[in-house]
Amino acid sequence: MTITDYTAEKVIKGVPAPDGWMKAVVFRGIGKPALEYKPIPKAGPGEVVIRTTSTTICGTDIHILHGEHPVEEGRVLGHEHVGVIHEIGEGIRGFRVGDRVMCGSCTPCGQCYYCQKGLSSQCIGPEGITGIPEGGGSGTRSTERMRNISKCHSRNST
Repeated sequence: MTITDYTAEKVIKGVPAPDGWMKAVVFRGIGKPALEYKPIPKAGPGEVVIRTTSTTICGTDIHILHGEHPVEEGRVLGHEHVGVIHEIGEGIRGFRVGDRVMCGSCTPCGQCYYCQKGLSSQCIGPEGITGIPEGGGSGTRSTERMRNISKCHSRNST
């Protein structure tokens, strides 16, 4: 089987994804979520890759599936998740692999009026408006910008 065959293969519950791949809930059209294999993302500059340990279905995900919030087909759904840093990209300070983090529900632009005032949840930049970071929190791994994560302090280990 070639590596490109994994995206078309039906994902089997309880069977781990092949090396280098992850399971993710993907938007395949209105009313069509699909569980698929996707390549594990790589951390770019200013990004981290999160191994998702907990996630939730947000109202935005429901709006996407009902066609009320347009996104491109093939997008990994989800944006409210908690996990552990799996990989760190260039330029990241203050975090390390293994840190438990939570990911914001939108990716603040860091430049608009609200972000400059410390009100990043009100961001009016392109990703703040959509509320969907590019990583997709329903996958077992996601890519997040550093400004979109916060450390979780818990007595529980992961």
